[in-house]
Amino acid sequence: MSTERGHGRINRWTTWATDITGDGIGLPYAARLAVIRRDVADLAGQPRSKQVVIVVTSRVHLSAAEIAAHARRHWGIENLEHRARDTVWHEDDHQAYLGNGPRTMATLRNLALGLFTIHGITKIKETVQAIGGNPLRTLPLLTQRHTQPSAI
Repeated sequence: MSTERGHGRINRWTTWATDITGDGIGLPYAARLAVIRRDVADLAGQPRSKQVVIVVTSRVHLSAAEIAAHARRHWGIENLEHRARDTVWHEDDHQAYLGNGPRTMATLRNLALGLFTIHGITKIKETVQAIGGNPLRTLPLLTQRHTQPSAI
């Protein structure tokens, strides 16, 4: 079990793991089953939410602690990637849900983030606001070639 305090809440993760080889569950190559439970409480200790994740892996020798560490690293990467999307474009609050709307909007956000990265732009929110004030500011991002600095 691990506990973390921050962002106005207390997170507690508990992980269990067991072998499932030969149990006949019908998943080819499945060797280990794990359950990760995340309990979230406010700083006063009052429960707020509970999340349960089931993990199936072919890695025979992973302990519960190793599975938990791997999942936490994966979520950390997801949070870093998602941060710009949610703080700049409020992706979690987006209302496009019909047809190709969500996929199209995600593609456009990926394009914007990719262009910013290629051109070395790190102040994403400020750049998006500047482009919002004058959409012609996108033209250099779309038309200028980015060349890698030559190696010395």
